[in-house]
Amino acid sequence: MIDEIGSGKLGILLDTGHMNLNGEDFKETIEIITRLGNVPLHIHIDDNYGDADTHLIPGEGGIDFSSFVKALKVIDYQGFISAELGFQYTGAPDSAVEKTYHWLVENFGK
Repeated sequence: MIDEIGSGKLGILLDTGHMNLNGEDFKETIEIITRLGNVPLHIHIDDNYGDADTHLIPGEGGIDFSSFVKALKVIDYQGFISAELGFQYTGAPDSAVEKTYHWLVENFGK
């Protein structure tokens, strides 16, 4: 569909939390990302246990991000990545942001 429309302003947003909730196969998604290259324009990184849209800090839920992160590095992903955190962190936002920052640096830093 993206190719048919032919606009450089149209792309895909991947949301790891929603993918997990919907039971999507991360391995299949990784294969598609690797095959198509830099198709995702934006990625929402958040975690959950597959039973609720809790928007946990990456690494604090049940998602294994290792293959996903590796696939993004293989294609030299240049799009945006946004951490999407839930309301449970409103009592200590600084701590949540710091933990998320460290996770992002650990996984995507050079």
